Amino acid sequence: MKEERLKTKNMRGFTLFFAVLVTSLVLAVGLSIFNITIKEITLSSDTRESFLALYAADSGIECAIFWDATEDSFVEGTSIECQGVDVPISGPGSGPWIFTLDNFGTAQCTTVTITKDIGTTIQARGYNTCDTDNPRRVERALQVSY
Repeated sequence: MKEERLKTKNMRGFTLFFAVLVTSLVLAVGLSIFNITIKEITLSSDTRESFLALYAADSGIECAIFWDATEDSFVEGTSIECQGVDVPISGPGSGPWIFTLDNFGTAQCTTVTITKDIGTTIQARGYNTCDTDNPRRVERALQVSY
């Protein structure tokens, strides 16, 4: 009987220690999963913003190619029409010509530069937001030469 009392007395702190150990382990696993989730959400958000900027650049390239191929309309003081919106063209008479699209009411914008030397080079820089002070602004560029 005396031996059982000593054994029980020595085991009293073990239950508390085991409970604290299991709780710490569960908390560590939970925090790790939370950290991974936050990183994945941030990564998917950044990817989305990057695609918005890329699509804005693509819109500018497509508009410039259309007007160059159908109208050859890059002349000082003229304007082109992209999806029903008149877009003024700036630049000297011999180029490079520059125009900016606000992408038809969306938050994205695009700056397009057209240079004609031996061939034609169209460069479009698309942005996920037109706000230049936004720290999360993303720029993607596309260039086409023909």
